[in-house]
Amino acid sequence: ILLLFVLSTAYVSKYQLKQSKFHINKRLGSTKENELSTNNIAIAKDFLTNRFGLNKKELLDNKYIDSQSNYQQYDKSTYLTTYLKQQLSFYRAIPDYDLRFYDIQLDDLDESTVWYKLRPTGTFSGNLSYQGDVYLPNNKVVEFPLILGSVTIKDNKIIRSTSNYLADRLVGNTGGFIEAKGLLFSSDLKPSPFSYLPPLAVFKNLINIFRKPVSRVAVTSPLPEPVLFSLTKQLIASLFTSIDSSELLTDDFQATSPYIGPIDKKQFINEFKKLDIAKALPDFNYNPRNLHIDSYERDRVFAIIQSTGTFTNQLTNPLNNQVISEPNNKKLIGAPEAISFSFNKEGLCYKASYGYVLDRQAGNVNGLGGVDGILEGLGLGTNWLDSRPISEAFTLLSIAIKKLQTPTLPTSNPVSKIENKVVSKPVIKIDSKVVDKPVIPPVVKVD
Repeated sequence: ILLLFVLSTAYVSKYQLKQSKFHINKRLGSTKENELSTNNIAIAKDFLTNRFGLNKKELLDNKYIDSQSNYQQYDKSTYLTTYLKQQLSFYRAIPDYDLRFYDIQLDDLDESTVWYKLRPTGTFSGNLSYQGDVYLPNNKVVEFPLILGSVTIKDNKIIRSTSNYLADRLVGNTGGFIEAKGLLFSSDLKPSPFSYLPPLAVFKNLINIFRKPVSRVAVTSPLPEPVLFSLTKQLIASLFTSIDSSELLTDDFQATSPYIGPIDKKQFINEFKKLDIAKALPDFNYNPRNLHIDSYERDRVFAIIQSTGTFTNQLTNPLNNQVISEPNNKKLIGAPEAISFSFNKEGLCYKASYGYVLDRQAGNVNGLGGVDGILEGLGLGTNWLDSRPISEAFTLLSIAIKKLQTPTLPTSNPVSKIENKVVSKPVIKIDSKVVDKPVIPPVVKVD
């Protein structure tokens, strides 16, 4: 690792450094981009500044679809009415709510899609109306978890967005909960783990109940960007292969996924060594893209991965030589997932996050990520007791029933259609008063 550091700093040419710098500028909206790219980033920023388009509905195409992390999809009409009504109570409870959007970047494979991150914060200083009850404020400063979302743009209109997808549930002080549930968590109104975790995950986490998450914040990068990117690619390449990644991890290494963790070094390695995916799918590829250093944690590299491969060989568990399944030639198309690795100055990874799905509707994995997503995509299925919370299982059942009862909209993305018209001037009844065309205070970007 030391040799890699020396070579990277001593022999990377000026041209390569210049290209690397331009790559980062491109993600942040540099004037060196082509006109289309610059315009798409500007539209994405406008969308965020205006509360996800709720204050500026002309940004949204008439066929706009919003894909939520809870498997719900909203068309434009539903988004501007039902979703807006849900948000109003939350915004009144936290009037200084700041999205803190940052790291806005074009998708490496599709410049019509723009990715962004959020680290929302604010003070719980107003009454919160939620599910028929009113909760009093506690005046606490609330920091919500890290969110990674996207917008897709066509002809200067947003045709699709992904919302409320977590990229790290351990960021902040709300236990991984967003919006109203996050405020309730800050008031010590913590739900039962069985309400938001897969049943078996609740028991698995008991093993690590006394392990405290790593809390380091680096204001400067410990190593040059090319070195950090190279180390990240090595770690990604080692997953589900016989490559030994243990020497790249610190002894006190920790990792977290949406439901499990923090787990230790041995648990993390075994998680990815229990299936010989590389042998079962000779063309398996994580297809990593959009590598970048997080602007808040300068020692942390984020990437988007999206697994693909063809199940042509026997799938086994190398840890016990058990045969999991014979090949079925099924093609795996994963959903995009957020993955991250944090490094110290020696080039060793001390923290990782993985398995955070960024679009429930993408691929053939039924919204699952990590090991469960791969098994689902290969047609082998998963144990829902280990892969989904009970509430999520009921949500999927409800959506399936609605699809049978509701005609499909003329769009490539299935949605939960409630109304057929776009309401240009919504009237919503709140607290026995009629609010005509509610306006949500705009958010100001904090660098």
